[in-house]
Amino acid sequence: MKYKQLPGYLQILIIVAGLLLAAALNWRHLWAGHLIRKSRASFAAGDYKKTADILNEAASTDPENPDVWWRLCSAYRFAGEFDLALKACKRQVQLLPHDWKSYRDLGYVYLGKTDFAQAAAAFGEATLLSSDFELHDFYVRSLLASKQYDKAIPAAQRLLELAKIPGPDHDSAYEYLGIAYAKTRQRNKAQEAFRNEHVGSCELTTDESDMDVDCVGNN
Repeated sequence: MKYKQLPGYLQILIIVAGLLLAAALNWRHLWAGHLIRKSRASFAAGDYKKTADILNEAASTDPENPDVWWRLCSAYRFAGEFDLALKACKRQVQLLPHDWKSYRDLGYVYLGKTDFAQAAAAFGEATLLSSDFELHDFYVRSLLASKQYDKAIPAAQRLLELAKIPGPDHDSAYEYLGIAYAKTRQRNKAQEAFRNEHVGSCELTTDESDMDVDCVGNN
C-alpha cells in the first residue's frame, strides 16, 4: 500500500515518528558535542582518565561521531593505555577511511606499543593520502626500526623530495637513505648518501616508542 493510500491518522503517525527520530538523533549529536567540549578541560589539565570517561559517554551517545573516537584515541594514548587507544583509533579509521590523520594516529599508537611493523603499515597508508613531511619521516623511521630496509629506500627518496633544501629535514632524509642502503649491502650508495649529509655512518636506535638516528662525522 502506498503512503497516500494510508488512512490519514497513519500518515500523521508516520510524520510524527519521523520528526521524533530526527529530534532524537539531533539531541544525541548535541549532547556528544557538549561532552567533547567538557573533555577538553580535563585533557588540557592532563587528566586523561577523566577525559576518557567523558568521551566514552560521548561515544555511547553518538557512536558514529569520528571526532569522539579521535579524541578518545588521543586520551588513551597519552594515558599509556595503548590497547584501548588502538580500539578507538581503529574505529576512527573505519569512520574516516580517507583521512590521513586517522592512519597517522593509529601509527602513533603502534609506536607506543613498540610494534614498528604495524606502525609502518599505518603510516604507509597515511602517506598515500598526504605529503606531510613529518608523517613521511615517521614512516621511514618505522620501516627502518622494523628492518624493512628495501621499503625504506624509496620511502627515504620520497622524503628527500619533500625536504627543504638545505636544512635539517634534508640532512635527516639522507641519513635514513644511507642506513637503508647500508643495511641492504649497497655500500657505495650508502657512502654517497652519508657524504651528502656530511657524516661517516649512521645507525637507527630504538628505545620504547622513540626512534633516533646516531651518526659519526667524517674524518
